[in-house]
Amino acid sequence: MLTQRQIFSPEALERYTRSHERSVLPRLVRPNVTRAAWLLGFLIMAGAAAATAVHVPEFVRAPAVVTMDAAGRPLLLIFISPAQAHEVAPGASVVARYAGGGSGWTVREVKRIASSPAAAAAEAGAAVLPDAARRGPTVLARALPAFGSTAPAADAPGAIVEATIRTGEQRAIALLRSAWGPR
Repeated sequence: MLTQRQIFSPEALERYTRSHERSVLPRLVRPNVTRAAWLLGFLIMAGAAAATAVHVPEFVRAPAVVTMDAAGRPLLLIFISPAQAHEVAPGASVVARYAGGGSGWTVREVKRIASSPAAAAAEAGAAVLPDAARRGPTVLARALPAFGSTAPAADAPGAIVEATIRTGEQRAIALLRSAWGPR
C-alpha cells in the first residue's frame, strides 16, 4: 500500500494559498453614486466645450434720426457715444426700433465728430435731435436701408428711433470670465 507523502510543508502550503486568495475590499460607494459622478463629470466637460465653442453677439444701442440723403434715399443718423464708437465699423448691421416693429439698416460711414451733438446733427442735416443724444460729445454713423429692403413708413424723415448696432461677437467663456473674474 502506498502512503501519501506531502512534498510541501504545511506552512509553505498555507503561504501559497494566502498569496493566491483574492482580497476583497469593502464597497464604500454604491454603484449609482459612481454613475452619477461620471455623468456629472461628463456634463461639466461638455459645458466647458460648449462655452468655448459658442459665440455670443455684441450690440451697441444709440439714439438715431431718420433723414433723407442728397439722392432722396432714407438715411439713418446714429448718435453714438465716444466710449462705444470704437466698436462700430462700416458694414455693421443695424436694427432701427420704433413703436410697432423695426427695420434693417447697414452702417455705411462712421464719422468721428469731436463737437456737440447739435453740431453733429446740423452737419448731417438732421432737423430733429434725439433727447438722449443731447448729453455730450458724439460720434455720427450713417446707415442706409439693408440690401433689398425699404424703409417702412414709420422710418419717415424726422422719426426718432433706437438703433441697435451689431458690433461683433465673443466666446461665451469670455462672458463667464468677466462675470466671475477679478474686479
